[in-house]
Amino acid sequence: MRRCFRRCAASCQNPLGLPDAVFAKESPCPHIDGLCYFSSDWADMQLPSKHRFPIDKYQMVRGLLEAEDFRVLPGPLATFHEATLAHEPSYVRRILRGDATEEMRRRVGFREAPMEGYVLRTLASLGATVAAARHTLRTGIWSGATSGGTHHAFADAGEGFCVFNDIAVAARLAQQEFGVTRVLVIDLDVHQGNGTAKIFAGDSRVYTVSVHQKKGYPFSTRFPSDLEVDLPDGCDDEQFLQALQPLEALVKRQAPQLIIYQAGVDGLAGDRFGRWNLTRPGLQARNDLVYSLAAAHGIPLILTMGGGYHKDILQTVEASADAYRQEFGVGEDGNGQTVYVYDASQEINDLGVLVMRCPLTGKNVNPFTTEVWRSIHAEFVRAASLLQAGGRRRDRREKREIERERETGREGGREGGREGGREGGREAGRENITSVFKIAYCNPDLAEGCGNEWFFALNTRKPPASEKLHSQWKAVLPSTTELVSPEACCRSLWEAIVA
Repeated sequence: MRRCFRRCAASCQNPLGLPDAVFAKESPCPHIDGLCYFSSDWADMQLPSKHRFPIDKYQMVRGLLEAEDFRVLPGPLATFHEATLAHEPSYVRRILRGDATEEMRRRVGFREAPMEGYVLRTLASLGATVAAARHTLRTGIWSGATSGGTHHAFADAGEGFCVFNDIAVAARLAQQEFGVTRVLVIDLDVHQGNGTAKIFAGDSRVYTVSVHQKKGYPFSTRFPSDLEVDLPDGCDDEQFLQALQPLEALVKRQAPQLIIYQAGVDGLAGDRFGRWNLTRPGLQARNDLVYSLAAAHGIPLILTMGGGYHKDILQTVEASADAYRQEFGVGEDGNGQTVYVYDASQEINDLGVLVMRCPLTGKNVNPFTTEVWRSIHAEFVRAASLLQAGGRRRDRREKREIERERETGREGGREGGREGGREGGREAGRENITSVFKIAYCNPDLAEGCGNEWFFALNTRKPPASEKLHSQWKAVLPSTTELVSPEACCRSLWEAIVA
């Protein structure tokens, strides 16, 4: 697999002199604590002054957010490998080589842009969403890119100001790097999300929703989403918000592990490419509806900007910025003050797991809930104790006893026996295992992001590479040679958890 990737990346010649990082396996994404967004406007793409695409809106939105003390970090350039998560390698190679034909660039809408700036900006936009996805999936904290939402890009072609489909890449990344099996894409841009819908056609792990204008762009390349809602020209706030009501039942039914939200504002009255008559308060109500659903169900969420082409660019900028301002606000308290999801009470439970409770619902909005962690912890102790008691060797009698206990519901009794400690040596071993579990998995203050590293190991089924973490295992369990091996530990965990 690695050789195949290297061959594929190596075949992508680099006449534009792109940074070597573009041809690495993945773009850099440092471990970051707390709330943040990722921007792409540091990569400049020059367009004619009267070009119909408002390229300045990205920098203006970022400026507003930074002025309001939001943390907006420059995103990395996406890599060849990341782009090919959702796109044909041959198509990605053409873009990175600067071989896009005039017709390809005309179809996208950036024919006038210098090629190097065109490619860099494309990679920066995708990289910002990739960084936001990794941040959210590593930490459980919502994030977003102050760009992206490029829902018109297909696997093998771009159109409608979209070269690579960052929504699709983020969903594929969640699947492949983090083991996510249920993604919900909520696309509320005025234009139908044709590229996203086609990329995920037949993929039951990604459910696509598109609420859009019935007429207008895309004219001949529409491809149906899993849920299509066509609304007429002149659609107002009331009609639009009514059309969003089925989302609540959908979220309950689909039980997504991740929501990717495309928050285009081209439905505003006066938008040059939209045919609706939405107001800014109407769009704010739309955002609140999506965020409240995600918060109430404890679902991680990634935000992308989407479209916005108002005759007055400030209208587009303010409405777009609202989506980021509101992402962490889920309503008002009794005093009329906006309350924020991650301003909620934060506590470390008895397993060392960070619990973040929504101030309105009281539910844990950390997607890795206490119940999940307790289950993992119990299985970890069981697997580790078995290893300490004699490795993986189990005789037939022990297997029959375990199966009989599971069938007759005596697992609780076994847990009680474990907690009471029937064997002194095993009890000491369990205490050590529990200690290691807290160190390796749950401590949010652990140096060098080792907690995140083990989180990755759990979700990718690949062992962590950290020497620091390896030495921690040795220090706590010096005599348990099998558990000292990260590979063996990950294997044991997964055997226990997925059994």
